Amino acid sequence: MPRIQTSFTVEDQKRFADFSGDSNPMHMDAVAARRTQAGACVVHGVHGFLWILEQLAIDGVPLAALHSAKVSFTRFIRLDTPVSAVIRSDHVPIRLDLVQDGQPIADILLRFSHHANEPCADDVPFRAERLPAVPLEPDFASLRAARGVLAPPAEAAALAGLLFPRCVAALGAARVVSIGLLSSLVGMVAPGLRSIFSSLDLRFVSSDQPARVRYAVAFLDDRFRALRLDVTGSGFAGSVGAFMRFPPVAPPDLAKVEAKIAPDEFAGCHALVVGGSRGLGACAAKLFAAGGGSVAVTYRSGRSEAELVRHDIEARYGPGRCAILPYDTAGEPSRQLCALPGEFSHVYYFATGRIDAQIEPIFDRKRLETFVDFYVDGFDRLVRYMIARASGKGLHVFYPSSVFVQDRPRGMVEYAMAKAAGEILCRELERRHLNLKVSLPRLPRVLTDQTATVPPVASADPVEILAALLGRRGVAPGEAAAVAPAEFTAS
Repeated sequence: MPRIQTSFTVEDQKRFADFSGDSNPMHMDAVAARRTQAGACVVHGVHGFLWILEQLAIDGVPLAALHSAKVSFTRFIRLDTPVSAVIRSDHVPIRLDLVQDGQPIADILLRFSHHANEPCADDVPFRAERLPAVPLEPDFASLRAARGVLAPPAEAAALAGLLFPRCVAALGAARVVSIGLLSSLVGMVAPGLRSIFSSLDLRFVSSDQPARVRYAVAFLDDRFRALRLDVTGSGFAGSVGAFMRFPPVAPPDLAKVEAKIAPDEFAGCHALVVGGSRGLGACAAKLFAAGGGSVAVTYRSGRSEAELVRHDIEARYGPGRCAILPYDTAGEPSRQLCALPGEFSHVYYFATGRIDAQIEPIFDRKRLETFVDFYVDGFDRLVRYMIARASGKGLHVFYPSSVFVQDRPRGMVEYAMAKAAGEILCRELERRHLNLKVSLPRLPRVLTDQTATVPPVASADPVEILAALLGRRGVAPGEAAAVAPAEFTAS
């Protein structure tokens, strides 16, 4: 059986959302998806599963004899990136992996039977409700009582025939539409807005009922924010697994920030905070402003988030204390920052891309180059421009490195290499420019949108971390120092 490959596009996303009814922002809104564990829009997991079934049918696999299917999703399926179905066993049962960038992202097991599927004991008519127009946001504990019946979008049957014609021919339109509804069950209802679809386990049955899905939460695990839903659809019965993500990490409250820094720490100082619309950058901007300084906050796509940072700062400290502007580290700083007035005494560099572990291969040059673009090349261009702009006056630069440079968790070798290269660059820039002072502490895992994972992992409080490093009117030069996570309260 040949290797099967495709890439899912934004247009594919839109068509599947229309078919399934799953318009969760994690799949459809690039700005909102930045603040999820995925870090960017990702493919609906059920879309990946139905795509596999369609390709197997094209290859001659008799889907009409499908008896059961088990799918476990271990990673997100990213857009516009080749994804392959790697067949591990092309005899019954069929076992295959979905693979992207050399990483397994889903394990699929399909069993077949020559006997007719038995009817489902629960296969009786019942009234279904239409899907919500926007994802629900239930409290995790309230999911324990979640149950109901979902009906598909009106155009779902017609779209099923266009998107998955071989599946429809083999399994029937009602069954294919009901499988698609499982995506909406998780993404729109339970857990809804902050969901991650993790698994499905379906047994196929005979049915003449219209497309719909009946569901009830069967298991809830507060420790891992995990749940299992028992499901019955037109032509199947089984269960679906999901996680409920944490909400985006909110910028720190200014009252909390003020308790950690003296009101005149940065009086008369002006800072450029690159990547200051959220996460550590937003925290640094607020600390600097609370210490009496003024800030210019850059963002790449999150203008609304940058505006909230500006609003918080200026509502408390007065107008003119915070400017915002778009900035791309891949571009020329002189063109993007020339409109900013005044002289800058400090630069805080929090620009970053998606950071995730890659288990195989041990080293990937393309991945390293992506990190180097952010942490070396982009940083170098910015600092050179800011040095020239300072016209011989002192410039303090904060470059957050990582304890991963020495610890190197599995799958993070390219990230660690890029950060190590950034440290070397910092020291060389400092040697060449006498008025430049660079601080490059190796930060522990700190609570941000990217580290607010499920299952949860202990992460340090960003206010505690940065308040200890940014104060005293500057950033002290010297050797890169690791900041031990144990010194701070995990949250």
